[in-house]
Amino acid sequence: MNELDVTELIKAGRNLLAPFELKVQLENEDSADLRIKEILRLLPGRRIVAKAELKGRRYLVKIFIGPGARRYANREARGVLAIEDAGVSTPFFEWRARLQGGVGEVLAFEYIEDATSLADDWREADLQMKAELMQRVIPVLARLHESGVLQDDIHPENFLVKKDRMLTIDGGQVVQLRNLGHRRSLNNLAMFFAQFQNQIDNSLPQLLTLYENARGWTANSERIDKLRSYIGKHNARRKKAYIDKAFRDCTRFSCRRSLRQFVVCEREYDTPGMQKIIKNPGEAISRGRFLKMGGSATVAVVSSDVGSIVIDRKST
Repeated sequence: MNELDVTELIKAGRNLLAPFELKVQLENEDSADLRIKEILRLLPGRRIVAKAELKGRRYLVKIFIGPGARRYANREARGVLAIEDAGVSTPFFEWRARLQGGVGEVLAFEYIEDATSLADDWREADLQMKAELMQRVIPVLARLHESGVLQDDIHPENFLVKKDRMLTIDGGQVVQLRNLGHRRSLNNLAMFFAQFQNQIDNSLPQLLTLYENARGWTANSERIDKLRSYIGKHNARRKKAYIDKAFRDCTRFSCRRSLRQFVVCEREYDTPGMQKIIKNPGEAISRGRFLKMGGSATVAVVSSDVGSIVIDRKST
């Protein structure tokens, strides 16, 4: 299996492919070979989240590389410990190691077999199941807030579901305060609710009551209006962030610019087949099913390796 060092990890950028091995230095132990089986998330030159194996055991690892690697690893570790101290379930923090051959840190966590993210479960759930998911996650948020712990970039991907377990992950965005007041608690709750794109608007009063009861707050008729106001502000920020990301190369979007072409594609759909269609849309349209022909535009449904897509070619 190919063995890489920190310099090679950084140089590979988004082209880093698993499997590969890394030499790691565990505390009070000799060096060992960490096998990276599958990359789950990649922030080029900075962070890798992956399924890995060491000495026959499986882990989820977070690998920090480049400038600030130790600082970011320390922040992640502190955040995870804060979640644990709040009495909230989180994958067990197994060990920490240094990468050999450069500046890099590895944090290893318990690998939760067959766990799904709250975001994935939400997409597949019916109305009753969505209500049950909210009834499970809101008390977790309340417990974190009661302990002065909040994630300042909270979203459904920060929670894993495994049967009757609801686990909180991602310590890197944790802020710990002595006393999390009503305003800041409500604002963080609104940030979480904003991720569901107006799907829970009609349930907000009931969800707020559930949160208030979990916190031991006295009901306040003005609080729901404040919550809706905060959600509106977070939705506006999310829209702006989405538009900003859509015009630059990032984790979510692949962006290519030239004198003759400007292409933005969600990275999961940026396949060889999609690139072929983008390179020659006319040929793809000729093989498709026409929805509109001539005039101001030609519109056709085209088959691709990511499913059926609609091409709308404007006339010039």
